[in-house]
Amino acid sequence: MKSLVKACGTGHATNIIQGLAVGYESSVWAVIIIAGSIFSSIVLFSMSINPIFAAYGVAMTGIGMLTLTGNTISMDVFGPIADNANGIGEMGYDREAMEKAEGGSYKRARQILADLDAVGNTTKAVTKGIAIGSAVIAAVSLFASFITVMATGREHGQISAEIYNNVAGYLSLSNPRIFIGCCSAGRRRCCFLR
Repeated sequence: MKSLVKACGTGHATNIIQGLAVGYESSVWAVIIIAGSIFSSIVLFSMSINPIFAAYGVAMTGIGMLTLTGNTISMDVFGPIADNANGIGEMGYDREAMEKAEGGSYKRARQILADLDAVGNTTKAVTKGIAIGSAVIAAVSLFASFITVMATGREHGQISAEIYNNVAGYLSLSNPRIFIGCCSAGRRRCCFLR
């Protein structure tokens, strides 16, 4: 925080850049933990013959994140409640009447609501990070499932690492048909495999 105060003295641009840097620093540990859990699940399941087991390990990482859903939702709800309480306090408090009844009460009440609002914003940011992380893990798992279906023509079954890697090699976002998601209707194979 001292770096932000220092950046305020040198101008608006440095203040914005320093604020972005501090914001990016706050996400580093979450990225390291999520990447480490995905990597450890891949290492644990990579010794199997079927490469889909590694995707299963990644999916189990996502399931592990989803076990915190109750906590995440309750944290997600707290943010708007605290924010609304602060807004209601701004509109509803009568400064003169509060100060007449007890000196300094208005300032204390506003500080309490400001602190609650800050905590609400923080919990909202944390829950967004958890939601984005679990969505990324789910997307990786679905992508591996898509590769399996394209390689085997069915939703389950054995697949060798060679076939899996071969089909995964066809999936390039530089191909506009793949980017759009063009698949032939009535067939199990995508148009890019023709």
